[in-house]
Amino acid sequence: MPNKGGGGVLAFIKVNDHQYFEIFNEKDRGEGQLNHIWFYTDNADPMRDYLTSKGAPAPDKVGRGQTRNKNFNIKDSGGHIVEIVGYQRDSWTAREAGKFLPSTCISTHIMHVGVLVGDLDKAMAFYQDILGFKEFWHGSGSSNMLSWVNMRVPEGEDYLEFML
Repeated sequence: MPNKGGGGVLAFIKVNDHQYFEIFNEKDRGEGQLNHIWFYTDNADPMRDYLTSKGAPAPDKVGRGQTRNKNFNIKDSGGHIVEIVGYQRDSWTAREAGKFLPSTCISTHIMHVGVLVGDLDKAMAFYQDILGFKEFWHGSGSSNMLSWVNMRVPEGEDYLEFML
C-alpha cells in the first residue's frame, strides 16, 4: 500500500482470497514480533456491538480501512492488537479476488497463528468466553508445565495457538 509521500509502508502477501499477511515497515512493538492478528466476521458492526455488550474495549464505531473493508481494533487481555474485519463488496479484497495467486505459492491456507500469552485465564476469558473459540488441544514440552493451548475459531477449522 503506497505512502502518500512515496514509497511503501505496508505490503500484502496474499495466501488465498480470504487470507493474507500484512508486512509493516515499523519498529518492533515488543509483542512477540506481531503488529496485530485479525479475524474475519460476516458483519463488523454487530460484532462491535456484541463485544461492547461483553465489556470489551471496542471503539465507538466501525470504520473503513484504506482497503475499503470495514474494520476495527481491540486489544486482547495480553495487549495484542486484534483487528476485526468484515469484507465489503467494493473493497480491494473483492477487487483482487482470483488475482495474485501464482501456482508457485508455497501454501494456500493459513491454518493457525500463535501469540505469546502470559495469563492463560485472562486469555481464555477473552477468546473462549467472549469470542467463542473452543480449546481442542493443549500440550507441553515438559511433564510439569503447560506450554501450548490451541483454540479453534467458531464455525471453522483454523485456530489460535497460545504459547505460554
